[in-house]
Amino acid sequence: MNIPAFDTHHYVKRLTGAGMSESQAEVLAEEQSRLLENHLATKHDIALVQSDIAAIQQNIKELEARLAIDLKELEARMAADNRELEAKLTADLKELELRLEGAITARIAEAKVEMLKWIFAVLLGQTAILAALIRLL
Repeated sequence: MNIPAFDTHHYVKRLTGAGMSESQAEVLAEEQSRLLENHLATKHDIALVQSDIAAIQQNIKELEARLAIDLKELEARMAADNRELEAKLTADLKELELRLEGAITARIAEAKVEMLKWIFAVLLGQTAILAALIRLL
């Protein structure tokens, strides 16, 4: 670790000059030196952090690019799914229309047959009544 030079000898001289005992000044100088070594960031430390930041930024750019690709693929799949679903719904609706049309046509045919039966029965009844009236007259 390359930290700025801390002149412990000069520090001890100043403290003893101010009235502190030499042993106390030496302990204080050692602690001050230890704190500087443990808590100051060096140019190397800063370069490492900057390198880490650059790597993280590169990872973020790569993730963004992959995410953009994934989103485009997802959009394409969703569009294809929507087209497939629309085609299926259209086919189902067409089938339903044909079934309903067939059912309606069958019901109309049944109604025609019933009406013809009634008309035939009424005509037969009228003919019988008319024949009976003609005999009576």
